[in-house]
Amino acid sequence: KKAINEVMKSIGRNVAEFVILAADTEPVEIILPIPMMCEDKGVPFVWVSSRELLGSSCSLRGAVAAVAILSDPRSPLEGRIRSMKTRIDMLGI
Repeated sequence: KKAINEVMKSIGRNVAEFVILAADTEPVEIILPIPMMCEDKGVPFVWVSSRELLGSSCSLRGAVAAVAILSDPRSPLEGRIRSMKTRIDMLGI
């Protein structure tokens, strides 16, 4: 899920496996609740340098401030999602 509201809903509904945030989001106050929500819900999160990088990594044309990675046991990407979540957990950020 992309967009700040969708990311916050995913965290609140306990469906986000991990969250990726863009450090150059302006104003930064619009994404500041997300790390606190992640900590409260036990959802790991990481920062990337730019919104443009995050958007292009998601195959989107525009910039993106936040992304929630969701899990689906039927998805062929499930193993990769679990692996990434483990790696983020190991960072201890």
